[in-house]
Amino acid sequence: MDSKIKLELFRKIDSLHGEKLERLYGIFLNFLNEESTKYDDELTAEAINSIQVGLSQLERGEGKAHSDVMNEFRKKYSKGN
Repeated sequence: MDSKIKLELFRKIDSLHGEKLERLYGIFLNFLNEESTKYDDELTAEAINSIQVGLSQLERGEGKAHSDVMNEFRKKYSKGN
């Protein structure tokens, strides 16, 4: 089982380029540097599935930049509206 997971990870990482590869590298280093991943035991199957769906969407280029989301949020919920 471990070898299948590793192979799948290697394939996915190998397909990444540019900003996505750099982001993953940062996430990977943060993960390795953590003493514990405190949320691993708390995630439900539904949460894990949602995360996987989101990652798939990002791979297809369907994500939005954080700054864009925040600008939309501010426009929608600012006191002037």
